[in-house]
Amino acid sequence: MLTYTPPIVFHPGETLLEKLQEMSMSVAALSMSTGLDEQALRSFISGECSLSQETAFSLECVTSIPVRFWMAQQRAYDEFMKNEQMHGVK
Repeated sequence: MLTYTPPIVFHPGETLLEKLQEMSMSVAALSMSTGLDEQALRSFISGECSLSQETAFSLECVTSIPVRFWMAQQRAYDEFMKNEQMHGVK
């Protein structure tokens, strides 16, 4: 059985950045609203680190984007990157 592998998958930090822009909310304001460390949020948005389930719960409260979406996007990104590392960039 063949599975579809998209040509590129975006880090969930990009989704968060788009949502913050849509909400006209700064990273600092998100940090204050969630209690999450501002620098950690900036690292996540820039794709330097992965999303934890605890962070996804905090993001859901502010963005109304469900935890399952955040975690699925992180999982897809991780799988894509692992596949790229194993098979090289196509």
